[in-house]
Amino acid sequence: MALVGVGLRRVRGKTFHTYTELLANTPHFDEVVEPHLKIARRLLREEWRKRASEGHVQTEYSLAGSSPTWTELSDAMKEEVDAEDL
Repeated sequence: MALVGVGLRRVRGKTFHTYTELLANTPHFDEVVEPHLKIARRLLREEWRKRASEGHVQTEYSLAGSSPTWTELSDAMKEEVDAEDL
C-alpha cells in the first residue's frame, strides 16, 4: 500500500536506515511496518465510508483515480505517524 510507504519514508533513519535492512529482519519488519498498516487501513476505511455515504458508485475506481484524495490521505498519514511518534 502506497500509504504505508508514505509512513515509512517519514520514519526512515529513525527506526531503520535502508529498506534492505528492514526486509532482512522479519521481526523488525513487522515491528516497524505493522503500525503503519493499521493507520493506513483506518484512513482508507474512513475515506471509503465517507464516499459510500455520499453516494459514490464504484468507489474503488474513483478512490484510486483521485489526486486530491491521495494528497489528503498522504497528508493524514504523515500527521498520524508524527503524532504516534513511530
